[in-house]
Amino acid sequence: MSKNKLGIFGGTFDPLHNGHLLAITETMSEVSLSEVTLVPCHVPPHKAEPTVTPAHRLEMVTRVCEQTSGLSVNDWEITQSTPSYTVETLSHLTLLHPNTTLYFFMGMDSLYQFTTWHKWEQILELAHLIVFNRRNSADDGVIPAELIDKIVATPLHLNNQTQGLIYISQSQIRDISSTDIRARIKMGQPWQQLVPSAVSEYIQAHHLYA
Repeated sequence: MSKNKLGIFGGTFDPLHNGHLLAITETMSEVSLSEVTLVPCHVPPHKAEPTVTPAHRLEMVTRVCEQTSGLSVNDWEITQSTPSYTVETLSHLTLLHPNTTLYFFMGMDSLYQFTTWHKWEQILELAHLIVFNRRNSADDGVIPAELIDKIVATPLHLNNQTQGLIYISQSQIRDISSTDIRARIKMGQPWQQLVPSAVSEYIQAHHLYA
């Protein structure tokens, strides 16, 4: 059994917001993780292209990680010119962190679509999945039948093996979205309280999303 644990949270982070951070820090405590690495993606396969450059998004995430205990940033996806497939990122992180159990964070909406992901079976050979809901969201999705028997009731069950299990966290992403933040900035509405101060300062200094 591997001794080390590493959480992995990927996304466009366009921009990184307080909803992300609260879900990450709460889940770290719940699952007993001392480190989570944030992985900004370059070309997301399931979303529209981000609205600001990879360099800006990476810098915002880096500044937050420097100010937040237990968070680190990995720029591997940002440096790739091809779509950011999770299986390739996890394979890369497995090489970087041998003898480490990987915990890949995702939203419930992603779990509903998980069996459509590129090489999804291989993802489960590389990591556990930690899933959280968006608070107050209307939940009408269905967990794929292939995944049901992999779901465990408590975080302690994740210690029984080094990959392939799914835990649905009690933590939830708040009703904050990057889309809403970008719209607020564009329309001149209040938005600063929705993001970490390092992100707010960077956005204003570089006139992003205006």
